[in-house]
Amino acid sequence: MFPKTKTVHSNTSGLFSRFSKVHNMLEVLPEKQGRILVGLIMAAVVLFVTLALPAWAFGVAVGVLSVMMVRELGHMFKGKLPPLPILLVVISALCLFFIRKEADVGHLFILYLVAVVSLNDSGAYLVGKRIGKRKLAPQISPGKTIEGAAGGILVGTLGSILLFSIAGLPILLGLISGAIIAVSAVAGDLYESKLKRMAGVKDSGTALMHHGGFLDRYDSYLFAAPLLAFPLFILSLL
Repeated sequence: MFPKTKTVHSNTSGLFSRFSKVHNMLEVLPEKQGRILVGLIMAAVVLFVTLALPAWAFGVAVGVLSVMMVRELGHMFKGKLPPLPILLVVISALCLFFIRKEADVGHLFILYLVAVVSLNDSGAYLVGKRIGKRKLAPQISPGKTIEGAAGGILVGTLGSILLFSIAGLPILLGLISGAIIAVSAVAGDLYESKLKRMAGVKDSGTALMHHGGFLDRYDSYLFAAPLLAFPLFILSLL
């Protein structure tokens, strides 16, 4: 018994040591290259967790992510745990688990949600960088512009329409669903920016290096996940 325990401890320590080395290597990369590489790694992890793991394991992964985000909130607010943000994290995580286990296509709903949110984020960044002038919420997030938010919502909605069209689903439903998810993603982003402003921090953490903390990458799902899960829940009752 004891030799096996020692071996497991040794293997675990080795994994953490290798992760730490990889983390340090990525951290010294130039910001642009670092953001791209870490972004690709995160995308690969999302695909693996969504497609390769069963629903219960997906739920465990989301649960671990939730714990990490709650810890970040604790650090942001110097040990004080704000109840509303924690509640939003827990509810959105439960909604993601509900979506994933829905019928045999839960993984497709998760990928759809990730695709629309990612398109919204990318569209907002590119449009805002090129033509953004009018501030969206200067007191909360000075870098965000009305043009950028509108561009993100447009790109996310168009992506949703395209995905619904490919799947042979009603285009109008794709329009409505995409617009709701995109708008809620912007709202989640602004809400997290407000929390960081209240806490006096730039990022929720440093775990993802050039991408900040876990909550910085998850904020768009705080409202988007529940708003996608709700109609699916209603449909499951019919």
